[in-house]
Amino acid sequence: MYLKNFSVYLPEADRYLLQNLSFSLLPHDKLALIGEEGNGKSTLLRLLNGQDLGSYVQLSGELNREGAYPAYLPQSLTPEELALSPQTYLWSQLPHADLDYSLYYRLLDRLQLAEDLILDRAQLGQLSGGERIKFLLLIAQLQAPDVYLLDEPSNDLDFEGLEVLENFILETEKPVLFVSHDEVLLENCANAILHVEHLGPDLVPRQTFVRMPYREYRDQHLQQYQKDMQVAKKDQSQFAAKVRRQQEIFERVQHDLRNVSRGDPEAGKNLKDKMRSVKAQEKRYQKEKDQLRQKPLRERPIRLDFDQNLDLPHSTKEVLNLRLPELHVGSDLYTKHAQGRLLSRDLDLYIRGVEKICIVGPNGCGKTTLLKIINQALREGDLSTAYMPQNYFDELDPCQTPIGFLSRSAEKSEHTAVRTFLGSLEFRPDEMFLPLDQLSGGQLAKLYMAKMVFSQASYLVLDEPTRNLSPLSAPKVREALAAYPGGIIAVSHDRKFIRELFNKVYRLDPTGLHLLSPAAQAEI
Repeated sequence: MYLKNFSVYLPEADRYLLQNLSFSLLPHDKLALIGEEGNGKSTLLRLLNGQDLGSYVQLSGELNREGAYPAYLPQSLTPEELALSPQTYLWSQLPHADLDYSLYYRLLDRLQLAEDLILDRAQLGQLSGGERIKFLLLIAQLQAPDVYLLDEPSNDLDFEGLEVLENFILETEKPVLFVSHDEVLLENCANAILHVEHLGPDLVPRQTFVRMPYREYRDQHLQQYQKDMQVAKKDQSQFAAKVRRQQEIFERVQHDLRNVSRGDPEAGKNLKDKMRSVKAQEKRYQKEKDQLRQKPLRERPIRLDFDQNLDLPHSTKEVLNLRLPELHVGSDLYTKHAQGRLLSRDLDLYIRGVEKICIVGPNGCGKTTLLKIINQALREGDLSTAYMPQNYFDELDPCQTPIGFLSRSAEKSEHTAVRTFLGSLEFRPDEMFLPLDQLSGGQLAKLYMAKMVFSQASYLVLDEPTRNLSPLSAPKVREALAAYPGGIIAVSHDRKFIRELFNKVYRLDPTGLHLLSPAAQAEI
């Protein structure tokens, strides 16, 4: 599989997503496709999978799949697919005659995926995010492909699932091209990098393809940028010094010309000749300026700042006193009778004042269900809260635009402020008016973060908030949330996010909610 001078043009936005991209995928490549939100990573994977994107894009150059049969793991399933049972979806992707039952049961064990989930008549949309990812990985491997195309395979996986995914990528003899924002996964697995950037005000695409580990590429990329920046600054500083000296000479000759005596025509002539020479030098400097090495272009990180003067609960104030005898699939705060599968029992969570708490646990243990109940309980109190769901469209209208999602009124001044804020999150002008269902997962994550900032909330309730953020955006979000003065209750499997933000980590399992010791927390 290879691409040669391949370009992807967006007619509606009048810009290129990719331009003159060339690379080949070799048998043992574990190629990580990285780049900012909305840079075309998922689009490229879909094209490599042979999908027709219609008039949305115009293609040029060569995309050669050489008869390779890919297995494609999408970033998300359609509403129609989510309404199917796991078994129905499995057979839609893999005819009965092609199923290797021996491999099927080995993979179930390796993925730590219960067969009951597949045989159950429940809908795919009722599985946890991590269970769906494991199920899709199962199907991808059962298809016995020539190449794996994985779009955010680490999303929603628990720690055990992440280890399984890492082992799969490292051990498979087939080439793997994967999009991921999990920095630890990139560091552990990638042996080649395809970096897609959109640079400058014109968003000119630049693609870098190298065969080296992610950490080495990241460090080399940063060092090269710093070196180019240093050289450009030195050149421009030296040029500025020459221009200043030229200006001083010009001003001195101009002064002498104004004060030369009419009785000394020879001196006047010499000064006029000198002025012509000075002006000729000025023109040469202008040409030299046009040839100076410019500062290197680089995608800017997002800017995200929470108000530091929020109305926060006192350290002695009871924020949450939650007691749940049982947690079932589909439970909510107002459930009076058991429904759905039993997930856990005897749960207690007590919070005073401002705390930053993370809940971890295996896929399907009920973390998202519990977080929804916690959010309901907090909203019943007198605290202002803001909630970011795991499924973004639980809380937003897919037909809405980013400006509409963030605006609280129709006032022009507010729309202007919203556009400015979206610009700080690296939204392009055309993207501010797109329907939300046309944005990438990372862009939707940034929109929720913007909503959090505007909410002025005392507590944030976050379900896997960093899973779709790029390696450039994620550190800025972690930094902003670390500086956020209010409380945070989150579900996450992002190892760096957990290590940098939370002073308390609870593990949810069938027997309840258990506070991890500092030693156990340090091992995450």
